[in-house]
Amino acid sequence: MSGQSKVRSISFELVDKRVYVPLLVMVLVALYLVKLLNGFYLPVLEHRPGISIKDPLLDWLPPVDCSWPIFILLYGSLLYGLISLVRFPVVFLQLLFAFAFMYLVRFLCIFFVPLAEPKDLIPLYDPVLESLFFQATILKRDLFFSGHFASMFLLFLSMKPRSMKIVYFFLAITLAIMILFQHVHYSYDIIGAALFSWISYVLAQKFIFAFYSKLVQKEQLES
Repeated sequence: MSGQSKVRSISFELVDKRVYVPLLVMVLVALYLVKLLNGFYLPVLEHRPGISIKDPLLDWLPPVDCSWPIFILLYGSLLYGLISLVRFPVVFLQLLFAFAFMYLVRFLCIFFVPLAEPKDLIPLYDPVLESLFFQATILKRDLFFSGHFASMFLLFLSMKPRSMKIVYFFLAITLAIMILFQHVHYSYDIIGAALFSWISYVLAQKFIFAFYSKLVQKEQLES
C-alpha cells in the first residue's frame, strides 16, 4: 500500500478524538518549541561570518522590492489553505507536522551552512515573522533554505482538490520569482526549500501513520 493510500485509509478513523486530539496537541507543542528555537537562535546566528557564493541567475536579475506582494501572496495563501484543509483531518495534521519538521530542518541547515547575504539584497519586511519570532529584527543570513517558499511548497503538496493544487503550484512559482527579484535568497535556497519541504511532508505522513498503527496495535492487545 502506498503512503497516500495509507493516509486515505485512516482519514475517517483519525476523526476519533482518541487519535486526533493527541496528535493535534503534539503538533501544536512541536510548532511552539520550533518557534522558540528559531526565535532565539536565528538572530544570534545572524552575527556569524558567512560564505559568499556565486549565483549567475541572481546576478542576472535586477533587484526589485516585492515585500508587500510576497507578504500578501504568502499569508493569503496560507490562510485560505489552512481553512480549506480543516475538512481533511489527516491532511491538515500532516501539513502542521510538515511545518514543524521543515522549520526544524531549516534551523539545522542554517546552523551548519553559514552563508553571507546575496549582493544587492533588499530587506524583506514580514510583520508576522518579526512580531512572532524575531521581535522586529530583520534577518539577512537565514538563507539556506527559504522558509517562505518552503511554506508555500508545503501548501502546494497538501492542497485539495487537484484544481487547487495546480493553483498553488503556480502561486509557489510566482512567490519564488518574487523572492529572487528581492535578492533575499540565492536560487539554491529555493531549490533546497522544495527538496526539504517534500522530505518534511513525507516524514509527517509516515509519523502520523506510525502513531495510528501503534494505537491500533495497543487496542488489539488490550482487547
